[in-house]
Amino acid sequence: MVETYSADQERIYYIPETVKGTTPTNPAMLGVPHELVNPGFTPGNLLLRSGGSYDLFAIKKGTRVPSLKVSYIVPSAAPIDLLQYAKIDLDKTLSVQAIYYKGSWAEATDVLSLLYSYMRIGKANVSCEIDDVLKASLEMVGQNVTTGTAKLSGATYTDYAGAVAFNETDVTIGGSLNDRVVGWKFDINNNPKQVPVIRSTN
Repeated sequence: MVETYSADQERIYYIPETVKGTTPTNPAMLGVPHELVNPGFTPGNLLLRSGGSYDLFAIKKGTRVPSLKVSYIVPSAAPIDLLQYAKIDLDKTLSVQAIYYKGSWAEATDVLSLLYSYMRIGKANVSCEIDDVLKASLEMVGQNVTTGTAKLSGATYTDYAGAVAFNETDVTIGGSLNDRVVGWKFDINNNPKQVPVIRSTN
């Protein structure tokens, strides 16, 4: 039977990489209260046909393009902890895990893990409206994605809690507080480029 997962059976966690492209040993994974997780992975397979035939005689692995889109409620416990990595001149990369499971999180079964490495935030959008909370959307690109059927060995998982309400934010323009704002938004576009190289992995 084909397994399907609902929105309450998915979680997203991240950790800064000390060595780019490598998930730290026994990582302390941090989670945000997400609204949408959209994992992407384009294998770019090479479909090889012989002359005069529509039938494939081989399929070879091509350029892989790992990507991930995440929309989440900015947690009041650590409002900029994830967003800070959108600052491209920090030159930081992340390991990001999208994890799907059945049952309770403490005793998760039928786990499907997508572990992205060398992730950078390409685009970030932060917004707030009346009678709403502070929200963010991120588009990330990476170098590799590894599938698994379990949580990371030796890892701890912590979920940031809370939210920042609209009346807990303000907008300052030119050093002066603007008290007539009904909504605000800002965008960051780092526009990172994935550059393929010829080697056997990643």
